[in-house]
Amino acid sequence: MRNMEIGKTLERMRAERNLRAAEVAALIGMSRAFAQEHGVDGIRVNTILPGWMNNERGRRVATAKSQALGIPLEEFVRRESEFISLRTMIEPEEIGHKALFLASGLGRHISGQHIGVCGNVEYER
Repeated sequence: MRNMEIGKTLERMRAERNLRAAEVAALIGMSRAFAQEHGVDGIRVNTILPGWMNNERGRRVATAKSQALGIPLEEFVRRESEFISLRTMIEPEEIGHKALFLASGLGRHISGQHIGVCGNVEYER
């Protein structure tokens, strides 16, 4: 049996997002505890931590922030990408691919892990 949680890359979240950071920390702690408790029953639990998503919400937020700053969207994306090692947003399919891998036989020995699919977010402003 497999269980996956989808969280957010929290180690690098801004201070004003304390409530969301606490929520994600709780999710990670719960996943770790479940993995330890239920591993003996063959239940695997992992957390996927997405980065800056190239989805409707991610584009909407980027557009609003670029407008608030009075800069073109492309410039905003370039600036924000400077804090991601791979300089890219994450496509939703990438999260699905990681979930499929973890749920498949290829991931049969992966449990209790918190896996970032984020391009290595260095920090979030």
